[in-house]
Amino acid sequence: MLQLTKITRRKQTKKNHINYFENEMRVRLAVQTLSSSVSSSLLFCEQLNLIPNVKPTADFCKIFNDVFDVCNCRNKLAKGDYSFLVNEKNLQRRIDLLDQFKSYIEGLRYQKNLDTDEELLLKSQRKTGFLGLIICLENLINVYRAVEKDGMSFLLRYKLSQDHLEVYFSALRSRGGFNNNPNAVQFRTAYKRLLLRHEISGSMYGNCTQLDTSCILFVGANKRKDTNAICNNDTLNNGEENNIFNNINHDYDYRMPSLEDYIIDIVKYTSGFIVRKIQKKKIFML
Repeated sequence: MLQLTKITRRKQTKKNHINYFENEMRVRLAVQTLSSSVSSSLLFCEQLNLIPNVKPTADFCKIFNDVFDVCNCRNKLAKGDYSFLVNEKNLQRRIDLLDQFKSYIEGLRYQKNLDTDEELLLKSQRKTGFLGLIICLENLINVYRAVEKDGMSFLLRYKLSQDHLEVYFSALRSRGGFNNNPNAVQFRTAYKRLLLRHEISGSMYGNCTQLDTSCILFVGANKRKDTNAICNNDTLNNGEENNIFNNINHDYDYRMPSLEDYIIDIVKYTSGFIVRKIQKKKIFML
Protein backbone atom coordinates (compact mmCIF):
# COMPACT_ATOMS: atom_id res chain seq x y z
CA MET A 1 0.00 0.00 0.00
CA LEU A 2 2.84 2.37 0.89
CA GLN A 3 4.58 1.44 -2.34
CA LEU A 4 1.48 2.25 -4.39
CA THR A 5 0.86 5.61 -2.74
CA LYS A 6 4.59 6.47 -2.71
CA ILE A 7 4.46 7.56 0.92
CA THR A 8 7.89 8.14 2.42
CA ARG A 9 8.32 7.09 6.02
CA ARG A 10 11.29 6.50 8.25
CA LYS A 11 10.06 3.00 9.10
CA GLN A 12 8.58 1.94 5.79
CA THR A 13 7.61 -1.57 4.76
CA LYS A 14 9.15 -1.96 1.32
CA LYS A 15 9.08 -4.68 -1.29
CA ASN A 16 12.24 -6.24 0.20
CA HIS A 17 10.31 -6.95 3.39
CA ILE A 18 7.59 -8.76 1.45
CA ASN A 19 9.75 -10.48 -1.19
CA TYR A 20 12.37 -11.57 1.31
CA PHE A 21 13.38 -14.82 -0.39
CA GLU A 22 16.56 -13.30 -1.87
CA ASN A 23 17.48 -11.67 1.46
CA GLU A 24 16.88 -14.43 3.97
CA MET A 25 20.05 -13.57 5.94
CA ARG A 26 19.11 -9.90 6.41
CA VAL A 27 18.30 -9.72 10.11
CA ARG A 28 17.03 -6.17 9.88
CA LEU A 29 14.24 -7.17 7.48
CA ALA A 30 12.86 -9.65 10.00
CA VAL A 31 13.14 -7.18 12.88
CA GLN A 32 11.47 -4.40 10.91
CA THR A 33 8.67 -6.67 9.70
CA LEU A 34 7.91 -8.38 13.02
CA SER A 35 7.54 -5.11 14.90
CA SER A 36 4.95 -3.30 16.97
CA SER A 37 4.58 -0.63 14.27
CA VAL A 38 3.58 -3.28 11.71
CA SER A 39 1.20 -4.80 14.25
CA SER A 40 -0.43 -1.43 14.90
CA SER A 41 -0.64 -0.73 11.17
CA LEU A 42 -2.41 -4.02 10.51
CA LEU A 43 -4.96 -3.38 13.24
CA PHE A 44 -5.51 0.12 11.90
CA CYS A 45 -6.10 -1.25 8.40
CA GLU A 46 -8.62 -3.69 9.83
CA GLN A 47 -10.51 -0.84 11.49
CA LEU A 48 -10.67 0.90 8.10
CA ASN A 49 -11.96 -2.33 6.51
CA LEU A 50 -8.94 -2.43 4.20
CA ILE A 51 -7.62 -5.81 5.36
CA PRO A 52 -10.00 -8.23 7.12
CA ASN A 53 -9.10 -10.78 9.81
CA VAL A 54 -5.57 -9.55 10.51
CA LYS A 55 -5.60 -9.76 14.31
CA PRO A 56 -3.75 -13.14 14.47
CA THR A 57 -1.02 -11.73 12.23
CA ALA A 58 -0.87 -8.51 14.26
CA ASP A 59 -0.57 -10.52 17.48
CA PHE A 60 2.21 -12.59 15.90
CA CYS A 61 4.20 -9.45 15.02
CA LYS A 62 3.64 -7.92 18.47
CA ILE A 63 4.75 -11.03 20.34
CA PHE A 64 7.96 -11.32 18.34
CA ASN A 65 8.61 -7.60 18.74
CA ASP A 66 8.46 -8.05 22.51
CA VAL A 67 10.83 -11.03 22.36
CA PHE A 68 13.29 -9.05 20.22
CA ASP A 69 13.16 -6.23 22.79
CA VAL A 70 14.03 -8.72 25.52
CA CYS A 71 16.99 -10.01 23.50
CA ASN A 72 18.25 -6.54 22.54
CA CYS A 73 18.35 -4.79 25.92
CA ARG A 74 21.56 -2.71 25.93
CA ASN A 75 20.87 0.06 28.46
CA LYS A 76 20.42 -0.55 32.17
CA LEU A 77 18.23 2.58 32.38
CA ALA A 78 15.80 1.45 29.68
CA LYS A 79 12.16 1.81 30.71
CA GLY A 80 10.28 -0.04 27.98
CA ASP A 81 7.77 -2.76 28.72
CA TYR A 82 10.23 -5.46 27.65
CA SER A 83 13.55 -3.72 26.92
CA PHE A 84 14.66 -3.68 30.55
CA LEU A 85 17.69 -5.44 31.99
CA VAL A 86 17.60 -8.76 33.81
CA ASN A 87 18.07 -8.63 37.57
CA GLU A 88 16.66 -10.33 40.63
CA LYS A 89 13.79 -7.86 40.82
CA ASN A 90 12.32 -8.59 37.39
CA LEU A 91 13.61 -12.12 36.80
CA GLN A 92 10.13 -13.54 37.36
CA ARG A 93 8.76 -11.31 34.59
CA ARG A 94 11.27 -12.87 32.20
CA ILE A 95 10.25 -16.35 33.29
CA ASP A 96 6.56 -15.53 32.79
CA LEU A 97 7.31 -14.12 29.33
CA LEU A 98 9.23 -17.28 28.43
CA ASP A 99 6.31 -19.46 29.51
CA GLN A 100 3.84 -17.37 27.51
CA PHE A 101 6.04 -17.39 24.42
CA LYS A 102 6.58 -21.15 24.60
CA SER A 103 2.85 -21.76 24.94
CA TYR A 104 2.17 -19.50 21.96
CA ILE A 105 4.77 -21.17 19.72
CA GLU A 106 3.71 -24.67 20.74
CA GLY A 107 0.18 -23.85 19.60
CA LEU A 108 1.16 -22.60 16.13
CA ARG A 109 0.51 -24.88 13.18
CA TYR A 110 2.17 -24.84 9.76
CA GLN A 111 0.75 -25.81 6.38
CA LYS A 112 3.24 -25.98 3.53
CA ASN A 113 0.59 -25.69 0.81
CA LEU A 114 -3.10 -26.30 0.25
CA ASP A 115 -2.51 -29.94 -0.69
CA THR A 116 -0.84 -30.88 2.60
CA ASP A 117 -2.16 -31.26 6.12
CA GLU A 118 -1.33 -28.89 8.94
CA GLU A 119 1.36 -29.86 11.42
CA LEU A 120 2.74 -28.37 14.60
CA LEU A 121 5.26 -25.66 13.81
CA LEU A 122 7.88 -27.04 16.22
CA LYS A 123 7.72 -30.38 14.39
CA SER A 124 7.93 -28.92 10.89
CA GLN A 125 10.91 -27.99 8.74
CA ARG A 126 10.33 -24.34 9.70
CA LYS A 127 11.01 -24.88 13.40
CA THR A 128 14.63 -23.65 13.53
CA GLY A 129 14.11 -19.93 14.15
CA PHE A 130 11.23 -20.39 16.58
CA LEU A 131 13.04 -23.05 18.57
CA GLY A 132 16.14 -20.85 18.59
CA LEU A 133 14.25 -17.95 20.19
CA ILE A 134 12.90 -20.23 22.91
CA ILE A 135 16.43 -21.47 23.61
CA CYS A 136 17.74 -17.88 23.71
CA LEU A 137 15.18 -16.88 26.34
CA GLU A 138 15.91 -19.96 28.42
CA ASN A 139 19.66 -19.35 28.18
CA LEU A 140 19.19 -15.71 29.17
CA ILE A 141 17.68 -16.81 32.46
CA ASN A 142 20.30 -19.51 33.00
CA VAL A 143 23.19 -17.14 32.21
CA TYR A 144 21.90 -14.57 34.70
CA ARG A 145 21.61 -17.19 37.43
CA ALA A 146 25.18 -18.26 36.70
CA VAL A 147 26.74 -14.76 36.75
CA GLU A 148 24.67 -13.70 39.76
CA LYS A 149 26.70 -16.10 41.87
CA ASP A 150 29.85 -14.14 40.97
CA GLY A 151 28.41 -10.84 42.16
CA MET A 152 26.93 -9.47 38.91
CA SER A 153 23.71 -7.69 39.82
CA PHE A 154 22.22 -7.36 36.32
CA LEU A 155 22.64 -8.62 32.76
CA LEU A 156 22.30 -6.76 29.45
CA ARG A 157 21.28 -9.31 26.85
CA TYR A 158 22.60 -7.39 23.81
CA LYS A 159 26.15 -7.76 25.09
CA LEU A 160 25.77 -11.48 24.35
CA SER A 161 24.40 -10.87 20.87
CA GLN A 162 25.90 -12.27 17.67
CA ASP A 163 25.47 -8.90 15.95
CA HIS A 164 28.99 -7.86 16.88
CA LEU A 165 30.39 -10.93 15.12
CA GLU A 166 28.23 -10.26 12.06
CA VAL A 167 29.51 -6.68 11.85
CA TYR A 168 33.10 -7.88 12.25
CA PHE A 169 32.71 -10.49 9.50
CA SER A 170 31.11 -7.88 7.24
CA ALA A 171 34.12 -5.60 7.77
CA LEU A 172 36.44 -8.54 7.13
CA ARG A 173 34.74 -9.34 3.82
CA SER A 174 34.80 -5.70 2.73
CA ARG A 175 38.61 -5.64 2.90
CA GLY A 176 38.66 -7.95 -0.10
CA GLY A 177 35.92 -6.29 -2.10
CA PHE A 178 33.26 -8.28 -0.21
CA ASN A 179 35.00 -11.51 -1.09
CA ASN A 180 33.48 -14.47 0.74
CA ASN A 181 36.41 -16.75 -0.08
CA PRO A 182 39.73 -15.02 0.71
CA ASN A 183 42.97 -16.94 0.47
CA ALA A 184 45.37 -17.17 3.39
CA VAL A 185 47.39 -14.08 2.42
CA GLN A 186 44.27 -11.97 1.87
CA PHE A 187 42.80 -13.06 5.19
CA ARG A 188 46.03 -12.31 7.05
CA THR A 189 46.25 -8.86 5.47
CA ALA A 190 42.59 -8.06 6.12
CA TYR A 191 42.85 -9.21 9.73
CA LYS A 192 45.97 -7.11 10.26
CA ARG A 193 44.24 -4.05 8.84
CA LEU A 194 41.26 -4.55 11.14
CA LEU A 195 43.60 -5.08 14.06
CA LEU A 196 45.30 -1.74 13.42
CA ARG A 197 42.52 0.40 11.96
CA HIS A 198 39.43 -0.77 13.62
CA GLU A 199 36.67 1.52 14.58
CA ILE A 200 34.86 -1.36 12.97
CA SER A 201 31.61 -0.75 11.15
CA GLY A 202 29.91 -3.17 8.81
CA SER A 203 28.27 -2.38 5.51
CA MET A 204 24.85 -0.76 5.55
CA TYR A 205 23.82 -3.63 3.29
CA GLY A 206 25.17 -6.31 5.65
CA ASN A 207 23.17 -8.98 7.42
CA CYS A 208 22.67 -6.87 10.54
CA THR A 209 23.40 -3.44 12.00
CA GLN A 210 25.22 -2.90 15.28
CA LEU A 211 22.96 -1.10 17.74
CA ASP A 212 25.53 0.06 20.30
CA THR A 213 29.10 1.41 20.38
CA SER A 214 30.85 -1.70 21.66
CA CYS A 215 34.51 -1.85 20.62
CA ILE A 216 35.61 -5.14 19.09
CA LEU A 217 39.32 -4.26 18.86
CA PHE A 218 41.37 -1.38 20.24
CA VAL A 219 43.47 1.62 18.99
CA GLY A 220 42.20 4.57 16.93
CA ALA A 221 41.40 4.70 13.22
CA ASN A 222 43.23 6.71 10.54
CA LYS A 223 42.87 6.45 6.78
CA ARG A 224 45.46 4.45 4.86
CA LYS A 225 46.68 5.81 1.54
CA ASP A 226 48.08 2.62 0.02
CA THR A 227 45.84 0.94 -2.54
CA ASN A 228 47.49 -2.48 -2.46
CA ALA A 229 46.41 -3.62 0.98
CA ILE A 230 45.15 -6.92 -0.41
CA CYS A 231 48.08 -8.85 -1.85
CA ASN A 232 47.92 -10.66 -5.16
CA ASN A 233 48.73 -14.24 -4.31
CA ASP A 234 49.45 -15.05 -7.97
CA THR A 235 52.66 -13.01 -7.85
CA LEU A 236 54.01 -14.68 -4.71
CA ASN A 237 56.13 -17.77 -4.36
CA ASN A 238 56.76 -19.73 -1.19
CA GLY A 239 59.71 -17.59 -0.14
CA GLU A 240 58.09 -14.27 -0.88
CA GLU A 241 54.85 -15.24 0.84
CA ASN A 242 56.60 -15.59 4.19
CA ASN A 243 58.75 -12.47 3.82
CA ILE A 244 56.36 -9.98 2.27
CA PHE A 245 54.95 -8.77 5.58
CA ASN A 246 58.40 -8.43 7.14
CA ASN A 247 59.38 -5.87 4.49
CA ILE A 248 56.47 -3.54 5.23
CA ASN A 249 56.84 -0.63 7.62
CA HIS A 250 54.05 -1.50 10.00
CA ASP A 251 52.33 1.38 11.74
CA TYR A 252 51.24 -0.33 14.92
CA ASP A 253 52.59 0.07 18.43
CA TYR A 254 54.80 -2.84 19.51
CA ARG A 255 53.61 -2.23 23.06
CA MET A 256 50.04 -3.08 22.07
CA PRO A 257 48.38 -5.21 24.79
CA SER A 258 47.68 -8.86 24.16
CA LEU A 259 44.36 -9.85 22.63
CA GLU A 260 41.49 -10.84 24.86
CA ASP A 261 40.19 -14.39 24.85
CA TYR A 262 37.03 -13.19 23.13
CA ILE A 263 39.03 -11.80 20.19
CA ILE A 264 41.12 -14.96 19.97
CA ASP A 265 37.93 -17.03 19.80
CA ILE A 266 36.74 -14.90 16.88
CA VAL A 267 39.98 -15.55 15.01
CA LYS A 268 39.77 -19.27 15.73
CA TYR A 269 36.17 -19.38 14.51
CA THR A 270 37.00 -17.53 11.29
CA SER A 271 40.12 -19.59 10.64
CA GLY A 272 38.30 -22.85 11.34
CA PHE A 273 35.57 -21.92 8.87
CA ILE A 274 38.17 -21.27 6.15
CA VAL A 275 39.96 -24.55 6.88
CA ARG A 276 36.70 -26.52 6.66
CA LYS A 277 35.87 -24.91 3.33
CA ILE A 278 39.33 -25.75 1.97
CA GLN A 279 39.05 -29.35 3.17
CA LYS A 280 35.65 -29.78 1.54
CA LYS A 281 36.99 -28.34 -1.70
CA LYS A 282 39.93 -30.75 -1.70
CA ILE A 283 37.65 -33.73 -1.06
CA PHE A 284 35.37 -32.60 -3.88
CA MET A 285 38.33 -32.26 -6.28
CA LEU A 286 39.57 -35.75 -5.37
